[in-house]
Amino acid sequence: MDTVTHVLFGSLTVKAIAPRKSKPENSLQDKDTLIIAAFASAFPDIDYLSFWINPLLFLAEWHRSITHSLFMVPLWGALLTVIFIAVLPRLRGSANIVFLYSVTALVSHIFLDTLTVYGTEVFYPFSDKAISFATSFVIDPYFSFIVAITLFISLYIRSRLIAIAGIILVFIYLSFQWQLKQDAIKTAEDYGNNKIKAGSNIIALPQPFSPFHWRLIIKNKDEYSTALLDITGYDKSNWPEIISAYHSPAHLDWQHYS
Repeated sequence: MDTVTHVLFGSLTVKAIAPRKSKPENSLQDKDTLIIAAFASAFPDIDYLSFWINPLLFLAEWHRSITHSLFMVPLWGALLTVIFIAVLPRLRGSANIVFLYSVTALVSHIFLDTLTVYGTEVFYPFSDKAISFATSFVIDPYFSFIVAITLFISLYIRSRLIAIAGIILVFIYLSFQWQLKQDAIKTAEDYGNNKIKAGSNIIALPQPFSPFHWRLIIKNKDEYSTALLDITGYDKSNWPEIISAYHSPAHLDWQHYS
């Protein structure tokens, strides 16, 4: 996901676990909570600094690995806690809470990145397998809007319940995307009156602008076919080409390559 969405969602998740009013022994203020959530939720992408060392290795191996690992979260949470306390000494008495908020925001970042097609090595260093649910495009304005509006309302009303409701809405939306993905895969399976060869691998990749847009890929041993799908079937022939390129299930334009 994009950095803005990471920051918004990280702030929303932290808001969902933060008490409405700070206890006397808790020196955290509302702005402190947001600062911690914002920086911690963006922190995993600090691995972008390694791009300048070796761009190819960054793309192939380094990105979304050590800084995106669930096993490394406690270490990064502790590091961030030390940094936050060093910058804001008044937080020293609330180190445990700072650590909790940091870990929560870090996990929110890792979760969002598993939704995209690129994959995230959440079990690094014990496994380099990249987990990818591939339900969301890397920039999803609908997802970001749900998060932004519920975060804003929760900050205005100062209610954890609004933040929790926002997270529930996010998971409802993600469930909707997952179902759309299954529908897209089913469309590919029905392609050409079951002309798909045995052993073929069918992939549906989320596309920009709409959760109803998918790129279908059918991979065989020596060839592959691809098409752009608009599940709604709505005629967009008069729209810009970047959108009208997506066709209804009944009028898919399949391209075949060796």
